[in-house]
Amino acid sequence: MNSHTLLAKGKIMAKDAKIGQLVLALGQLREEAVGSLVDLARRFSGDDGRDWESLVSSAVKAGLKKTVVAAAVATALLVLVGNPVTIPLSTQPFIADEKLVVNTGSDAELKINYLGDNLKSLFLDKVEESFAGSQLKVQKLSQNSVDGPIMNKLGGEAAAETTLCEMFEFLKNAPHAGYIFYIKDAGERLRAVNARWRADGWYLNACELHYPYEWDSDFCVVSRN
Repeated sequence: MNSHTLLAKGKIMAKDAKIGQLVLALGQLREEAVGSLVDLARRFSGDDGRDWESLVSSAVKAGLKKTVVAAAVATALLVLVGNPVTIPLSTQPFIADEKLVVNTGSDAELKINYLGDNLKSLFLDKVEESFAGSQLKVQKLSQNSVDGPIMNKLGGEAAAETTLCEMFEFLKNAPHAGYIFYIKDAGERLRAVNARWRADGWYLNACELHYPYEWDSDFCVVSRN
C-alpha cells in the first residue's frame, strides 16, 4: 500500500471518527436544537457553504454566540417552498377594475369573495401594460414579521416588487393559503397586498408598506425568482 493510499485512508478514518463524535453529541441535544443543526448542515453544503463555515467558525472561536443566533434568525426568516411558478406572457393589458371583481361562481376567472376598501381605493384605477412573463418563488415566513425585515431578505423594494397580473395568475392555481405580494398601486407607490383563501374565494386587501403590523408566520411571501 503506497503513501498516497495510506494518507487517503487516514483522512477517511479521521472523518468517520468525527462523524461518530457528532452523532453522540446530537443524541444529547433537544429536538429543536437538532433541527437547527440539520438546517445549518444544509447551508454548509449549499452554494454559499464556505461563507457559512467561515461565519460559524469565527463566531464559535470568538465565543460570540449572539452572532450565530442573529445570523441564523435573519437567514431563516423566509423558507423556500416548492419550485418556481411560471407566469405566462400576456399581450393584453391588465385592467384592475375589470379583473378584480367579487365573484365566486363557476364563471369566475379567479374566485374572489372580498375586496378590501384599501385595495379598491388604491388599485382599481390601475392599468398594467402587456406582461413579458416571469417566474415567481414562494417563501414561507418562519416567524411573525413586519415588512422591513422581509424586504431586506428579498433584496429591497425593486427586488420584492411584483404586479397585479402576476398575483392574479399565481392565485388561479395556488394552494389555498395566505400570501403577501409587494405591488405598486395606481399612484406608483409600493404597497403590501395580501391574499387569503376564505371559504369559497380569495380575500384581497392592501396596506401601507412598513405599516406597524406583523404578518403571521403562516403567510407566504411571493416574489420574482
